[in-house]
Amino acid sequence: MKIEKSIQKLMFLMVLFVGFVSCDDDDDNNEDRPTTAEVVADENDLSLLELALDAAGLTATLDGEGNFTVFAPTNSAFINLLNELGDDYDSLDDFDEDVEIDLLRNILLYHVVGVDYDSDDLARLDDDDDDELATLFAGNTLDIDVDGDSVQIGDESDVDANVINANIRTSNGVVHKIDKILLPQEAIDFLNSLDDDDDDND
Repeated sequence: MKIEKSIQKLMFLMVLFVGFVSCDDDDDNNEDRPTTAEVVADENDLSLLELALDAAGLTATLDGEGNFTVFAPTNSAFINLLNELGDDYDSLDDFDEDVEIDLLRNILLYHVVGVDYDSDDLARLDDDDDDELATLFAGNTLDIDVDGDSVQIGDESDVDANVINANIRTSNGVVHKIDKILLPQEAIDFLNSLDDDDDDND
């Protein structure tokens, strides 16, 4: 009987030890990873996102503490948006007035969720019909639609973004690359105002 109890105690201690070592390994691996801002800077197809974060003063945010989920638009996504904005916006440098910088900041905050969600987490949220994610742009949410390996992110426009590269791990969250700029209603209103200005000039 004493031998059995001793074995049980030994097994219990071994389980605790293995769990402790595993947690330490996870922490070490997490600390060794780059921050979200550093991942953006290291990815060639996210160079325009890096410039946008700098222009909006948000690099330090994604470099700091937190559990972020970042839906990161590729360079192609930024170019498509600039083309949609028209001749007055050839590059991100054209966002130089205070109102434009504020708009850019809000658009970027709309791509960030303050909870770490990998693709499995997003699928579970979709299955549970809890598919609205609160973004760091206060009062604005994103919709999640997962179908097999396909993950789509819905904004306030009629066109969803597709996740094209998921689960890029960082020390303070996770990055999912997407093929479209996510647009809050504020950005859509801005686009509509540009169209109205063009109509007035015709």
